[in-house]
Amino acid sequence: MIQLDLRAIATPEIAEAVLTDDKDMLRQTHVLLHVTERVIWASLFEIPALPGLRSRPLLTFENYTMFLQTVSRGLGIALAPVQLIKNDLAKGRLVTVSDMAVKSRSVGYLVYQQQMENYPPLVAFRDWLRETIADDIARTNGGGDRQ
Repeated sequence: MIQLDLRAIATPEIAEAVLTDDKDMLRQTHVLLHVTERVIWASLFEIPALPGLRSRPLLTFENYTMFLQTVSRGLGIALAPVQLIKNDLAKGRLVTVSDMAVKSRSVGYLVYQQQMENYPPLVAFRDWLRETIADDIARTNGGGDRQ
């Protein structure tokens, strides 16, 4: 089972517009959301700098790839899973707009056919996923033991 940590993210240019309250730029900014997180989209507006976006169009996506590409192209501010954008954050292509984090209300499962359990690409992915989840749990628990 996987539960994601969601953060408000954007390109550095849009994040700067939020910080400087650039109303012209923000008028062209959309709120971007994956359909699985529609239930909690209002929490985005609890971020002190973002209540003005409440009147902006909400664009929802069913595909995470399209969703994250839209964010990286500068079309809006998204409530996105940190686990899926670590490289973009590290390289500065995307930045967090706030330190506020929200737990996803949806969960995911890795499901595969039993006869595929030793398939090398699946083993590599499963190991990476377990390590990522364990790191997130340890970080959430203040550096505690991996589970």
